Amino acid sequence: MPELHGHEHTFQAWEVQLKKYERRCGFMVSWGMNVTLFPLKTPFLFRWLAAMLLVAGLAFAGYHRWRESRCWVATDNAYLDGPVHPLAARMLGTVTEVFVEENSRVKQGQALIHLDPRDAQTRRDQSEAKLSETRAALAAVETGVIHAQDNARLNDIALDKARLDLERMKGLTGGARTSVSRQDLDHAQAAYDSAGAAVVSSRSAVEVAKAEIVVARAKESSSSAALQEAILQCEYTTICSPVDGRVGRRNVEKGQPVIPAQPLIALVGDDLWLTANFKETQIASIKPGQTVLIRFDAFPGREWPGTVESLSPASGARFALLPPDNATGNFTRVVQRLPVRIRIHQSVLRELSPHLAPGLSAKVRVRVGAASPIETAAPMPSDLTNR
Repeated sequence: MPELHGHEHTFQAWEVQLKKYERRCGFMVSWGMNVTLFPLKTPFLFRWLAAMLLVAGLAFAGYHRWRESRCWVATDNAYLDGPVHPLAARMLGTVTEVFVEENSRVKQGQALIHLDPRDAQTRRDQSEAKLSETRAALAAVETGVIHAQDNARLNDIALDKARLDLERMKGLTGGARTSVSRQDLDHAQAAYDSAGAAVVSSRSAVEVAKAEIVVARAKESSSSAALQEAILQCEYTTICSPVDGRVGRRNVEKGQPVIPAQPLIALVGDDLWLTANFKETQIASIKPGQTVLIRFDAFPGREWPGTVESLSPASGARFALLPPDNATGNFTRVVQRLPVRIRIHQSVLRELSPHLAPGLSAKVRVRVGAASPIETAAPMPSDLTNR
């Protein structure tokens, strides 16, 4: 027990020394010489300095927030947007092959779905035969026109000969001595009249043949159009990707019958942008071409650059399914939001392309005024007052 009493005496001696040190320094000192943050006896000068430091800190924070509010406009009502291409069937048919799965990446022009082509090929063969038939008919009509024109020229020559014969006989019957009988003169007159009628008939035949050419050519054009449609139907049996992107949703399986306009695949393109909905009280200072800092919720702690591309011509409420009508019912004033399209730099898209998808949330801030390097690099505040 004497050793125990010795340790207690040593502890009491240390405690007395520590209390003396506390009275000189004004701080509570615990065992182990750790200084706490709560003074027991704070001198007036130290309290005054602490108050001044607190006021200076608050003033600096307020000035920084004020400067930031003048140079930046921020919102957390933003999301990633992009084109979604719904691919649909353009003909009746049965699916024979599906070459892609959901979430797979595709290139422009890549075959995605193949339909049974036999029906389309049969219609194409029929259209080719019909076109050949109409072309043969057109050639026959053109030959008939040439024949009718030849007949018309022959009839013109016959008419000229009949006219000369008639004039010659009339000349021979004009004198005192005539060598032409009345019967010969009548025959010449009849031949002339017959030749004239033949000319009129041949000319009418030429016009009819030309009209038949017009009809034959129209039939040829119709057959050619039918063939082109049949060829297109054959091409429609293979559904290809219109753009580079990824398959979002696949609603088709092998052996499934499809009809025109039936949606089969939803394809998400690579051309992504950001849509930020700013309040109407914020858009006065936002202009195309301004610098934007983007922070995606999927990648906290980092910011990526962007550029304001355009402002929507109307608020988001005007494009709603049931737009508000302030002229009916009780009026409630609501701050409207205007969608702003923000272009994401290509370097950012290349860096984050495996993970970016339309619909992701983001926070953005637009630099609307000159900012210092410190403010430009400052992190986005967690409590956005302008959202």
